[in-house]
Amino acid sequence: MSPTDLYPLGLRIAGRDTLVVGGGPVAARRTAGLVAAGALVTVVAPELCRELAALAGNGAVTWRDGAYRSADLHGIWLVHTATGVPAVDSLVSTDAAAARVWCVNASDHEVATAWVPAVSRRDDITVAVSAGGDPRRAMALRDAIGSALDDGALPTRRHRRRAHEASRAGHPLHTAPDAPAEVPSGSVALVGGGPGDPELITVRGLRLLAHA
Repeated sequence: MSPTDLYPLGLRIAGRDTLVVGGGPVAARRTAGLVAAGALVTVVAPELCRELAALAGNGAVTWRDGAYRSADLHGIWLVHTATGVPAVDSLVSTDAAAARVWCVNASDHEVATAWVPAVSRRDDITVAVSAGGDPRRAMALRDAIGSALDDGALPTRRHRRRAHEASRAGHPLHTAPDAPAEVPSGSVALVGGGPGDPELITVRGLRLLAHA
C-alpha cells in the first residue's frame, strides 16, 4: 500500500455503532479513543484486559463474551480488530470488506481499509500523523508537533469563526438600519525581550505572537 493511497479524513463517529474485536491492551486503546469520540462501542472477546473490563463495568461499552462471528458486523460503521491472532484479524478484514465496513487491522495494516494516526490535541486543534505504517515514527512526529504548538512556534490564530459564533453575530444584511455597529472586543499584550539578546523572547511571548 502506497502512502498516496490514503485519503486523510476525520470521522464524526458520535452516536454510531462501532465494533472492537479483541480484549487486549491494543483493543483497549482503540476502544478508549472511540468512547472519547462518543461512539457506541461493542467489544467482542472471550476475555478482557483490566482497562476494557473497567469500561464494560461502568457501561461505557457493551461486551459480548465469545469469539468473533460475521454477524457481529451487522449495522456497524467502523470495526477495529486487534486480537493478536492474524487469522482472526484477517477474517474480520475480509468480512468487513464484503459488508462495506471500514476496518482497522492491528495485525496487518497493509490489508486494512482504515488506519489510526498518531493524534495530538490542543484545545480545538487536532493533529493526526500517519507515517507509512511506522507507529513509532508517527508518534515521534506527533510529539514534535505537539511541543511546537505548546511553545507557540506554530501559527494557531483562527481565520474563520466557529459556526455558533457566526450565527450569533448574524449577517450584516439582516441587521436593523438603526442598530449600532458592534465594536469587537479584545486584549492587548506587550511583548518584549528586555535589554539582553535581541533574539531572546519568552515562551509566552512567542505563543502570543503565534496567536496574533
